[in-house]
Amino acid sequence: LARTDAPGLREKAAVYMAAAGRTALERRADHEALSYLRSALERAPEAGADGARIRAEVTPQLARAHQHLGDFEAAGTLWDAALANVPAEAVEHADLRRARGMCHFWCGRHEEAHEELVAGLAAAERSGDRAAAVRLRIARAHCLQELGRGKAAAETLSPALELAEALGDPGLQARVHRALALLHVWIGPPERAQQHAERAIALARRVGDLSIEFWARWGLAVVTGMRGDTEQLARAVEEVNQLAETARSPVLRLWTADMAIELAYFRGEWDQGIAIGNKAIALARSLNQRTLLPRLLVWTSQIHLGRGQLDEAKKLVDEAVAVAGLDKPGAAVDVHQVVPVYIGLAYYYVGLGDFRDAIAAAEKGREIAEGTGYVLWAMHRLLPILGEAYLWAGEIDKAAEIGRQMREHSLKVDHRLGHAWADTCEALVMWKRGNTEASVALMRKGATALEEIPMMWDAARLRRQLAGRLAELGAVDEALTELRRTHEVFSRLGASLELEKTRMQFRDLGCRPPARSVASGVAGLTARELEVARLVAKRRSNKAIGKELDMSARTASTHLSNIYQKLGIRSRGELADMIREHDVRSR
Repeated sequence: LARTDAPGLREKAAVYMAAAGRTALERRADHEALSYLRSALERAPEAGADGARIRAEVTPQLARAHQHLGDFEAAGTLWDAALANVPAEAVEHADLRRARGMCHFWCGRHEEAHEELVAGLAAAERSGDRAAAVRLRIARAHCLQELGRGKAAAETLSPALELAEALGDPGLQARVHRALALLHVWIGPPERAQQHAERAIALARRVGDLSIEFWARWGLAVVTGMRGDTEQLARAVEEVNQLAETARSPVLRLWTADMAIELAYFRGEWDQGIAIGNKAIALARSLNQRTLLPRLLVWTSQIHLGRGQLDEAKKLVDEAVAVAGLDKPGAAVDVHQVVPVYIGLAYYYVGLGDFRDAIAAAEKGREIAEGTGYVLWAMHRLLPILGEAYLWAGEIDKAAEIGRQMREHSLKVDHRLGHAWADTCEALVMWKRGNTEASVALMRKGATALEEIPMMWDAARLRRQLAGRLAELGAVDEALTELRRTHEVFSRLGASLELEKTRMQFRDLGCRPPARSVASGVAGLTARELEVARLVAKRRSNKAIGKELDMSARTASTHLSNIYQKLGIRSRGELADMIREHDVRSR
């Protein structure tokens, strides 16, 4: 039927292709659905009631297939066509408005999206369609949230939950709980985000909705990652990635990549981070994912910055600026687009040594994040890079104030990473104010906390500063120990600029720096990692290792994760075998 051109069979072919497309869409076989539904539209009669009926049925389904595949511009054109054939008083008018509004949203046209959703909500309330009203409230709240209007979003969602519960529809209830979870991720408290996410997941499983479960789990992962629990974040990323694969959704895979790049950055898996970033950026460009693309560009640029690849980093940051509209005065502000771009700019300018421009960029981002109540964005790299810029610009009092703010925010939301940043900032301020001896103890504390998370790059940079302070105090042997640790990390990461600074510090202390390249196999482990590995070979638990080596069990676990990564293994048994073989050969 799909291949027939016989006039008498074209209408019949259209009916069958429409049915096949609808079935494929229900199964989330979106590419197949696209093919069948296009074929149905091509074969629908140009005139008459039957042709109009087929087009009215197929057009929204084809739009939905495009939307599932991330082609929101094509979907928007089809929603326009569908809406043009439906009178304003029709029941389906409100839902079509919602669909068109969300297409505007995903294409980055947030003001147009909000206008469309307001009109759709009014239509639903006029027609008495309470379920459509709930769906439109959810969509409108999501749009308000992106525009930084968290309070208005919460007010929009409040009656939606009550209405969904009155309707007794678990699918609608799951949608509202998911929306509330994602809102509280940013405006807090995190406990509310977790409660709503868990309820959304339970309801989503009950009705079999993968998309709702994905976004609820994604919200939990964001809270986890931004608060500094990278081990739990790694597990969460794996969970949401599996859901994206099951749903066969390229768009959902992109939102997983957003977290995966940052996770690779934190853990020092930079080759993997760049590979994920490049692939995700290309896909986001092709799918016109303007909301997410700036973040993918910025997170990837930061790995290039760490490696001293300033030209590559600048290309990515410049594209992020253009996509987010920072170079267009008066453009609507999408908080989740714009704040990350200001973070990217601040990091880039610090990399150049242009601290004034870094301060200007970070302050703009901070104004938006704190002005909208999205404290988590302020804590996530924005205040740390602002504090660093003030410090190197010589504005020590302002750097100290940023440190106090990080401490206050961290206490409010139990932000483990924020406490580590606050310790780091306070230690560096102490040093700049001449209290070198006190700064050393706090630098050690901050570096250890960052390693336990782990944030390997930042911990190594702090240890390089610690080495300098120890040298000033005459503790040369301790300084050299710290420099060897940082040299190994920077060598493994390919962080050329920081590596050169470390090697210069060796020479300043009258010592020859180690070889630039990282040794392979067990020989590439640091002395501390080798101690941990040998205790693993003796079948010690992480708790027992921590007790024996005077570290926490979490630190032992972090060392073990780094050892696995270096050696390309996955189990304690494999590690034990390698250590035994290495020790036998060493004899």
